[in-house]
Amino acid sequence: SRSSSLTAMNTTSLKQERKLSVLTEQGAENIAIHKYVAGGNTTFDNWMNYYWNKWVEVLPFWMAPNLVTTTGGMFCLSAFLLTWYYNPLFSANATPYWVLIVNGFCTWAYYTLDCMDGKQARRTFTSSPLGQLFDHGCDCVCNIAHISSVMAVLNLGPTTIAIGGQVILQFSFFTAQWQEYHTHELPHKFGELGVTEVNHGTALFSLVFGVLQGLGVVDPSEFFNSPSPVAGLKNNELFIWGWIAMNVVLLTISLTKTVKAAGLASLGHLVSPFIAAFSSMLLATSSPTILTSNLRLVMLSVGFLFSQITNKMIVFSMAQMTFATLQFDVIPLALVAVGLPNMPSEQGEAALRALCAWQGARMVYWSKKTIAQLCEKLDINCFTIKEKTE
Repeated sequence: SRSSSLTAMNTTSLKQERKLSVLTEQGAENIAIHKYVAGGNTTFDNWMNYYWNKWVEVLPFWMAPNLVTTTGGMFCLSAFLLTWYYNPLFSANATPYWVLIVNGFCTWAYYTLDCMDGKQARRTFTSSPLGQLFDHGCDCVCNIAHISSVMAVLNLGPTTIAIGGQVILQFSFFTAQWQEYHTHELPHKFGELGVTEVNHGTALFSLVFGVLQGLGVVDPSEFFNSPSPVAGLKNNELFIWGWIAMNVVLLTISLTKTVKAAGLASLGHLVSPFIAAFSSMLLATSSPTILTSNLRLVMLSVGFLFSQITNKMIVFSMAQMTFATLQFDVIPLALVAVGLPNMPSEQGEAALRALCAWQGARMVYWSKKTIAQLCEKLDINCFTIKEKTE
């Protein structure tokens, strides 16, 4: 009969929809009932909260919280593209002073809006679990812009250590989400040093050196390429090794707390980010010219991959779903990293471009599916405030 045919079609459609969904029904339900628990604040957080609460009053009531987050992300995108245009290889004497100033402002604007989106949600009575996911997901991607802004000041050039600085930052960001997955506690500060201090420090780093360069007081290229107090290292190399050391300390703290709470089995979830990190460094050293020719493609490929697996960890943590030990997202980068040395230069560049496009498309597609599923579950819009029906 016609009714039985329609029932069969609806059942098939529902099965296909479930198959294409990122979340299980229970996972979506777990996110829907999730309650955000704020962590402790640093002294600087408490001081800045006064201003964030004042500034959020400037935002119009029709502006959805996720739109506030996205606006902040656009500042990061602008800084990344601007630096890419003027100094694609982080070369010495290549970044105009005003670009450094713009980068500093964009980093500050991003983080300010990032801290205001939750306040806008409470102000407009539109707080939702999607807001937390969207906020942290944007933070993952914006890490790419942050490392780009810092490298533009350091003038490290297309070097392996520059990629190492990006990898350690994104690996550290992943382990923070991994710690929350197992302990239900998201680490965002260590004593009086936290996310707010690091982001404002990053903004000031670009801003101050941009102003000093513009005034002719200090040339960042000359300063950071000068010998450091540590024999054999230039100032920029000493800085980046210090950055790596700081992240290693944070990683060690995260590892210790998580293993203590969840046991050694929890380390299985670090297999995929470890493969991603190892493949990234292998890719950076796969050819003598790969970074001088395609530094930004390597940065984006690595950044998109880490953003994807970190976003998945964030979502699955809130959904209380199992995060597989081997994430297949890491395989394309590993294959290209292994195969690139045996490819002719033109084929190698084509493979790298394809990898970058794939990682970016994969991240966007997965995120879009997740957002659509949660918007339907929560009966909300992502970028607009849905009118409530009586």
